[in-house]
Amino acid sequence: MSPRHILAKELKALHKTYQPVILANIVDGVSMKVIASLPQCKAVATGNCAVAEAAGHLRRAVKVDARDGCGAQLASIAKELIETGVFGINLDDVDSETKKLHSKAEASNRIQEALQATKDSIVPHLAINTRCDVLLNGGKLDGTIERGKTYLLGLPLFSLGGSAPGRITQRVQADGRLNASKTSDGLAVAALSHRCFADQR
Repeated sequence: MSPRHILAKELKALHKTYQPVILANIVDGVSMKVIASLPQCKAVATGNCAVAEAAGHLRRAVKVDARDGCGAQLASIAKELIETGVFGINLDDVDSETKKLHSKAEASNRIQEALQATKDSIVPHLAINTRCDVLLNGGKLDGTIERGKTYLLGLPLFSLGGSAPGRITQRVQADGRLNASKTSDGLAVAALSHRCFADQR
C-alpha cells in the first residue's frame, strides 16, 4: 500500500461521530507549512486559490474545494486532483453555470461518479465532503435533511446557511456525519461534538 493510499484512508477514518476533526483552511504554502507542522494537526483543508501552493508541501492529507466538479468534467477533475496529491474534496450540489441546485438524484449520482472515477487510482479511498446549498437557495431545513440522508452514504455533509445553535440542533436530524464552520459566536467544539458533528473548520 502506497504512502498516499494510507493517508487517504487515514483522512476518511478521521471523520468520526462525536469525535470531530478540526480542519484549518490554509490559504498559501506558508500557512500550509505552519499548520501542518503542529503536532495536533491531522489534516488540512484548502480553497480554490491555494491548491497549487499546497501541492508542493504534502506532509499532511489535503482536502480541496472542487466546487461543483466543473460540471461534466467531474470524473476527470477528480482524477487530476488525486494526481496532484489531493486526498479529499468538497463537492457542491449547485451547478456553477446555471447557479441552480442539481436534482437530489443527480447530485447523489455525481458523488458516486467521483468515487467511481478514482476507484482504480493510486488513491482509491477518496474522501468526499458533500455540500448542500438548499438553505442558500431559499429552501427549507427539511429539504437539507432530506438531501443529506440521500447524499451521505457514509460521507460527511456540509450545509451552509444554518449555523445558529438552534438550526444546528435541527440539522442533527440528518442522522449522519455533519460538518460545521466554527465561528466566534457559534457553538463550542464540545457542544458540536455532542450533536454528531464530524468535521469543523
